[in-house]
Amino acid sequence: MACEKCNMLINGVPMDVRRELERRAAANYRSLTGEVLAILSVVCRGKIALPGAGIVPANGEDAEGGATCQ
Repeated sequence: MACEKCNMLINGVPMDVRRELERRAAANYRSLTGEVLAILSVVCRGKIALPGAGIVPANGEDAEGGATCQ
């Protein structure tokens, strides 16, 4: 079963982060939204471990033990 899609709005992004996202988006031939989604997808699927990521397991469960959309 495919995951449903939703829209998200991110407020309060520091300008240095936005500039870096724009640079990455241009280098990867993606839109700003596409770049953010690509980064989030890789991180949330457990392919990249972030500092402190031990809090959320990459085994298909969220921090409360419920299933996540893979």
